[in-house]
Amino acid sequence: MTEPGAPAPEGEPIIRLRALRREYRMGSQPVPALDGVDLDVPRGELLVLMGASGSGKSTLLNIIGCLDQPTSGSYGLEGREVTTLPEPDRVRIRREKVGFIFQTFHLVPRMTALRNVELPMVFAGVEPRERRQRASETLEAVGLAHRVAHRPPELSGGERQRVAIARALAMRPPILLADEPTGNLDSKTGEEIVRILIDLNARGQTLLVVTHSEELAKIGHRILRMKDGKFL
Repeated sequence: MTEPGAPAPEGEPIIRLRALRREYRMGSQPVPALDGVDLDVPRGELLVLMGASGSGKSTLLNIIGCLDQPTSGSYGLEGREVTTLPEPDRVRIRREKVGFIFQTFHLVPRMTALRNVELPMVFAGVEPRERRQRASETLEAVGLAHRVAHRPPELSGGERQRVAIARALAMRPPILLADEPTGNLDSKTGEEIVRILIDLNARGQTLLVVTHSEELAKIGHRILRMKDGKFL
């Protein structure tokens, strides 16, 4: 297993950002959320982004996940320029190339854990038998093989987050983006989620984690701190 804080992998970046800017408007004034960011992320890295609220870290994650577009600059994913892609191609990247783990889980309360994990595969048109098999395998991988028929209200916070991680893995994306993945959990449960993230990275998963937690940050190969839309 990869040790927390081990050296980052070397090689061709899976993510390459150059002079990336994102501006918002407040009245007539442009306000930079990202201010000329350069970043290379090698395949298999566990990168931690830290910074105060408003520093730009979540904006950066949203652009990498194709939930937002930069105002200017370049974003390359697996050697392909993303900023010039039409929206259907960006949707495909969100669906197939990036898995999202959020602080608030975003599970469908009336669906079982198995059905929640199947959901992104339904939208991707994966055949039902393969959907069920993949969902079962990913839930087993996060230690929830015994809870597949339970709905989110019947699960603890840690179990819900593990379902969310399994769902993020369902399409076997090369990149996982985790925004405060332990933020709504107690310390013991948070430690369980951290161990899962470390194990996923040890198997070669590229992970970008946004956190305020200095303890969680220790698992990263690198810690990059942001302020005013830039790396310090």
